[in-house]
Amino acid sequence: YLVAASACSSSCPYGLSSMTKGHIYLIAGDNSYGSSGIPGPATSAELSYPIGTAVDGADNLLIADSNANAIRLVADRNCSSSCPYGLSSMTRGDIYTVYGFTSLFSPQGLEIDPAGDVIVSDDNSYETKMLAEVNCSVDCPYGLSSMTAGTVYTIAGTGSFGNGASGIAATSTAMGNSYATTLDPRGSLWLGDYDNAVLRKVVGGAALLKLVVSGSGSVAGGGNTCTGSCTSVHAGGFRLRLTPKSGSGDLFAGWIGGDRAGVGSCKTP
Repeated sequence: YLVAASACSSSCPYGLSSMTKGHIYLIAGDNSYGSSGIPGPATSAELSYPIGTAVDGADNLLIADSNANAIRLVADRNCSSSCPYGLSSMTRGDIYTVYGFTSLFSPQGLEIDPAGDVIVSDDNSYETKMLAEVNCSVDCPYGLSSMTAGTVYTIAGTGSFGNGASGIAATSTAMGNSYATTLDPRGSLWLGDYDNAVLRKVVGGAALLKLVVSGSGSVAGGGNTCTGSCTSVHAGGFRLRLTPKSGSGDLFAGWIGGDRAGVGSCKTP
């Protein structure tokens, strides 16, 4: 369900014809338990114990459909090509299965990180998994050596039940069942391991770095070289060294933005 924060008279979210502030609206499900009607209009589709929800940067609604072992998406806009999560097309208000996730066993907690990656606490596999939305070749989030968009990675847990050690690689730590998944402002991932009555933290989540280079020079850092306007994804909570290079006939004038200044290399938190 959606509780409207403001009124809307046309082209409203998730295919709604109109909304009144403070009113509640059905967004997905037809009050029947199952998996039929997907893809198709979201309010005519069956769901199987939807427990986790998240909204991505394009306002699409993602649902952890736990007993169907699937992640569903309710589209907030039409898309005819290069659609999110590998979908070939989307219609506003319709529901789809995010096919990147396979072999899920009761997905519960659901989050979208700043790079658009989808993070799922997969309850009965004792793992937390991530569907990458962007490519990364170095200094990647969650301790991964590299990432390919559209690929699913395990970022916490071993796949076996246990109560693993703290202070080691998250993928080397056995966990119990986990419902809660939360990202903090620095990109760290918090997991509620209710079988072991503990709260776990995975540091080094995704952070976006946006650069704009004026002139004919470039800025290098984190395995990338930027000329013009660039956005790259890196592990959050760590420092990244950026090195400027002047173009022919140009002189590097200095850094602008945030709290960085000077004309040498720059370390950004």
